[in-house]
Amino acid sequence: MHISIQGHHISITEAIQNSVNEKMAKVLRHYDHINSMKVMLSVDNHHTEKTHKGHHSHVAEALLRVPGKEIFVQASGDDMYGSIAAMAQKLDRKIRKLNNKINKKVRAKASRFAPEPKLLA
Repeated sequence: MHISIQGHHISITEAIQNSVNEKMAKVLRHYDHINSMKVMLSVDNHHTEKTHKGHHSHVAEALLRVPGKEIFVQASGDDMYGSIAAMAQKLDRKIRKLNNKINKKVRAKASRFAPEPKLLA
């Protein structure tokens, strides 16, 4: 599966691209039915009194399309690699939750149609 990586106010270097691919490979092994993945990396230079320049200005977002759903996660941090790692953790959590939910439905459906055990008298 192809991962689309885009940058906003940041150039995507080979090191950043390798970091995203490495982190997303860990996420992708939990769920097989992913249609597409788009990763957007940006640097926010806007700052106010609460967010000083350099504090949580690196933002990593991911949009994952699976059959019937779109999963969106966003993480920000002081450096881009930390933001990518946090984004991957959030996405991994959401994918595992989705996978458990689907498996629970499949098991419930299978147990509903399973023949009842015969008791020996």
